[in-house]
Amino acid sequence: MKYLTLIVLFISGVFFSCSQKEMTVPPVTKIPTGEYHTGKIVWHDLLTDDVESVKKFYGELFGWEFDKSGDKSGVYTTILLNGEAIGGIVFLEKREDGVKYDSQWMEYISTRDVDKVVSFASQSNCKIIREPFDIMNRGRLAIFTDPQGALIAVVNSPTGDPIDKEPDYNNWLWNELLTDNINESLAFYKELFGYETELFKTQTEEDYYVLRDKEKRRAGVIQIPFDEVKPNWLPFIAVNDPVDVENKVEGLGGTIILGAEGIAGKNSVVIADPSGAVFAVTKWPLPKEIMDKLNEKN
Repeated sequence: MKYLTLIVLFISGVFFSCSQKEMTVPPVTKIPTGEYHTGKIVWHDLLTDDVESVKKFYGELFGWEFDKSGDKSGVYTTILLNGEAIGGIVFLEKREDGVKYDSQWMEYISTRDVDKVVSFASQSNCKIIREPFDIMNRGRLAIFTDPQGALIAVVNSPTGDPIDKEPDYNNWLWNELLTDNINESLAFYKELFGYETELFKTQTEEDYYVLRDKEKRRAGVIQIPFDEVKPNWLPFIAVNDPVDVENKVEGLGGTIILGAEGIAGKNSVVIADPSGAVFAVTKWPLPKEIMDKLNEKN
């Protein structure tokens, strides 16, 4: 399986190369909610040097639309689903030496105290990519890698966090942390966000941990199953038929990393977009037997 090399060496210089006054991003939630869910993943940005290819890919695959009219810097494109902002695309300038960047999705985790999170991360073998700062609409945020090297952003939004609701098709459903040290990762994220953990046995009898707050399950944690894969966060998108999505990917310039036939239950597909960013699609709702097992844990 191809792994996307983390772009930590140039995020600080490229992702925020424009001044904060020039770069305009949408808020995490357009209508203020007044709700804060520490540990909830509330936003996704795609970091890529090939914006036009990925817009065509995601637009045809999921019906996403794109708007960059509000950003004077030309760096940021907002992703829209049914008129609602659900994420963004950050343009990375191509390298002068001609070497192509490996693109990736970056998740934002909600916290009420960005500075406190970064202070703890800096003492926990994390690489701080961008120290805490404020940006219009988005709020206060920071970017770092966790102790195993997975890239993550944290944010405190002035408009609050999105409300918890049933997933929409072609929208974000779930996120999984792929790690090479489950125990260390669980300890780190539990301390950082106050998560509780649940242990599940998968159909392949592998341990699958779920991070949850007191209200809801927020993310999964699994041991990396392939030697060539490095620690990373993998976002999932809800779809009606993963196989139908799989059949369209290569024709749109993407790559199937792991098809439905190779995943127990055939409910998911792992995909790389034309710029190399990896994500997954999952059938929603999940089959009844899986939902029943999840509900038993509640």
